[in-house]
Amino acid sequence: VGSIVSAQNVATWLGPRSSAMPTNPGDRMPLGDRMPLAAHGGPRAEDGPVSAPGEDDGALVGALRDALFAIERDPARRAELASTPARAAKALRFLTSGYATTLEEVTGGARFSAEPGASSVRAPAVALGPVIVRDIEIHSLCEHHLLPFSGRVHIAYLPAGPDGTQVLGLSKLARIADMYARRLQMQERLTHQIAGGVMAATGARGVAVRMECTHACMCMRGVQKGLSSTQTSAMCGVCAEDPAVREGVMAQLHSAGGDAPTMAGMAAHSRL
Repeated sequence: VGSIVSAQNVATWLGPRSSAMPTNPGDRMPLGDRMPLAAHGGPRAEDGPVSAPGEDDGALVGALRDALFAIERDPARRAELASTPARAAKALRFLTSGYATTLEEVTGGARFSAEPGASSVRAPAVALGPVIVRDIEIHSLCEHHLLPFSGRVHIAYLPAGPDGTQVLGLSKLARIADMYARRLQMQERLTHQIAGGVMAATGARGVAVRMECTHACMCMRGVQKGLSSTQTSAMCGVCAEDPAVREGVMAQLHSAGGDAPTMAGMAAHSRL
């Protein structure tokens, strides 16, 4: 599934507190708690506010206890499962903690200039190519069955600024992905939201995101196809508007497989 994310859509997703894209390298854009993606089954303003972690946990624990006891009818087993609803509520609060988090909180203003210093030799009209972080682990909950889906997301962006030197701290890309993943999700919407969030946080000239996941709702139930995986992609800015740029960046993202060296792999190699 490939999709193009326009600047207008990104501004819409940002909610009432963030109605425009950042235009200056120093701008930081907070992300609204609401991402109205009605066309994709996303949260809507009329749904009301989402409870933050710790709020209304009594009601959540009670609801989970009712569900659990509707499944397990053996009184002896119910006694053994007495603590399960509270543990499950705590887990669900963590897995949906992205609702109570903003883009500004996860990025922390970590935007930097990669411009060469005065002592560096500068060639004229040099701009950074795409910054790519690959193989970011992603874990989320399917909103249709409350079952997990997991996989990897690869994020590329073309840095902003007159010379294309305004960059975001690398770990912030993973934090942006986690913020949106920790909500009840569809993979298609999650891919959109990560692309829009990176665009807003970086003010980039363009963003491209590719994701591949395995869904428990397809493996454990229903069609029970355990070897199936789902791939989605989304693009913003020049990555969406310029076919040559889109083709080049997406080619790099599609080459993002399992070959990237890991810290464990490098450590093992150093011992050889």
